[in-house]
Amino acid sequence: MNLPRASLTAAALVAALVAAAGPAPAQVAPAEAAEEALIREGVALRRDGHDDEAAAVLRRAWSLRRSPRASGQLALAEQALGRWARAEPLLLTALTAPGDPWVERHRAVLDGALAVARRHLGTLEVRGCDAGATLRVDGERVAGAPAGLRVAAGTARVTCERPGGESVVRVAEVPAAAVVRVVFPTDGARASSAGGRRVHPMVWAGLAATGAAAITLGALFAAGEGTAGEYDAACIEAPSPNIARCAAWRIGAQSRLDAYSDAMIVGWAALGVGVLAAGVGVGLTLAAPSEGSAGVQLRATPRGITLRATF
Repeated sequence: MNLPRASLTAAALVAALVAAAGPAPAQVAPAEAAEEALIREGVALRRDGHDDEAAAVLRRAWSLRRSPRASGQLALAEQALGRWARAEPLLLTALTAPGDPWVERHRAVLDGALAVARRHLGTLEVRGCDAGATLRVDGERVAGAPAGLRVAAGTARVTCERPGGESVVRVAEVPAAAVVRVVFPTDGARASSAGGRRVHPMVWAGLAATGAAAITLGALFAAGEGTAGEYDAACIEAPSPNIARCAAWRIGAQSRLDAYSDAMIVGWAALGVGVLAAGVGVGLTLAAPSEGSAGVQLRATPRGITLRATF
């Protein structure tokens, strides 16, 4: 049976188009279909209130093609879980997609979600955690040490893990819409301040009281020795002392010596209190966490306790 020439030409054209475009559906269509199936599954899970499971499924969908729709749906799931720092970049990715139909239909919702996320975020500027170090914020690893790291407003625990097992922790309070800088000591600063501790104020109070008491005791002792020495020279060691004058002098000298003695008792008590306060201050200083900042520091060494000032 002979087919018309037009039918043969059309059949040849269709065969040629299929042969030319055949590989593309095999590469693209399965990924699109898999993404669509996962997005539908994730949305269904969200409707049933299973946001954790939905976020996991939608992240799988997003990893396939990172399409604007997958970014937007994953962002909404992350935001429902309070993961504002994860939601913000995904929302920005979706909203900046040129002419995506799904984004255009839901732009108002996505814009509103972005505004809400930004009300819950602040910015951390991290300095000094580099040269092979690992940066973590609230236990989650961060690539590099970015100048502006978006984090949820509140308390952020920032950890810099350096080669060799050293780990330095900073705790920062990050208000919403604010920029907070966290600085980790460099190698030179760590070498100069390792093991240092901020001296507790009680150390200074105890040392001041001890110093004042020691000076007072010294002055009283010198005054008593002077009074006793003058009396001895005039009334005991002299060849012919004036008995009447010495009798009156002895009464006055004894009165002064008694006053000096009473004052020295108070001085010794103040000295003891000062030493005790300084000792308590040293204990509180050694019990406090180490600090890497410059200033006056107390250090415990195998040979004892040393005081060091850096400016």
